[in-house]
Amino acid sequence: MELWAWIIIALLSLAFAGMIWRMFFPSRVKKKGARGRSSNERKPGLAVARPSSSPPALVSTRPAEVASLARSLADHDQAVRLRALESLAALGPASASAVSALGEAVTREPPRLRQAATLALSKIGEPAAPLLIELLKHERPVVREAAAAALRLMGEAGRSAVPALAQVLSDESSRVREAVGLALAAIGPEPAQALPALTTALKDAEQEARVAAIKALAEIGPGAREAAGSLLDLMARGSALEREAAAEALGRIGASAAPLLIQAASSADDRMKRHLLSALSRMGAPAAPFLIEAAKGPEEKVRAVALEALAAIGPEALPALELLASLAAGEDRELSSAAALALGRIGPNAAPAVPALMGLLRSGDPFGRKAAGEALAAIGQAA
Repeated sequence: MELWAWIIIALLSLAFAGMIWRMFFPSRVKKKGARGRSSNERKPGLAVARPSSSPPALVSTRPAEVASLARSLADHDQAVRLRALESLAALGPASASAVSALGEAVTREPPRLRQAATLALSKIGEPAAPLLIELLKHERPVVREAAAAALRLMGEAGRSAVPALAQVLSDESSRVREAVGLALAAIGPEPAQALPALTTALKDAEQEARVAAIKALAEIGPGAREAAGSLLDLMARGSALEREAAAEALGRIGASAAPLLIQAASSADDRMKRHLLSALSRMGAPAAPFLIEAAKGPEEKVRAVALEALAAIGPEALPALELLASLAAGEDRELSSAAALALGRIGPNAAPAVPALMGLLRSGDPFGRKAAGEALAAIGQAA
């Protein structure tokens, strides 16, 4: 026989022998395959076999699984610890028994793993709050910042930490102060307990910390009325970002701050006035009674600002219809034009003011005629 024929016969014989071996000794083959896997896959506590960029594939949420994952946080392999942290985060509240181990991870791990531990604690929710309160007192700023970040991600579930967060608003680290302010903002109206500390934080040396405090005051809403004056001061001296945030906060505080804003707007420069009017317009209908009273007052500048704010409120300024119609028909050119503008913003519901607007349209004031024409067009077919 030729050489090539002998080679084919030899290969077929080897293949046949392999088949026989697999038929009679299958367990040996499986064990060999198991030895080919990574050490991470053989660990019973690690239900995650995917890279960290993919969502963990969890087998179950049994306490034994959580305990095994918690033990894996002490593994010498950083990749193993990271996957364990991701798995605990994915389990959420079911990982509550691992809170202590996660707290240790926050204090000792490098940045990437510390962030993963922070996320896992936030996912656990309220049961993790006591530990996070303790971590707010840690000697390392990065740990205090991580604790505040976890409470921010936790949202309302972190409300029990509000008093502790208020104390850390004066932290020596600006990054911690900013993180605390954002945490209080995320928790919501509960931070009213922190109102004095937040008001003080408006004078922080760092803009990021001041903006975070403003956002927290905005979330408190009407309960932050005492901080309105401080917010106005910040609007006068702050950056564009701070002025915009303060206008939002004042608008969220609501109509109780309206008189203060109207008075400030009457003597403000154009830039400040725009922000104050923006805050008033965000209050909507509740601010209308204050604006109506201001528009009736003796100071012409205050009256003009009140009318501009009514125009900014738009259709919600309908309670001022009678006053606006009267001013549109009046002798004061500036006030009549401003009243016509507000009537136009109200829209079709301002139809009863059409006679006053027609009179202004026939006046000798070019600005008044323009404002009246635009208002009549906005009122539409009712005119």
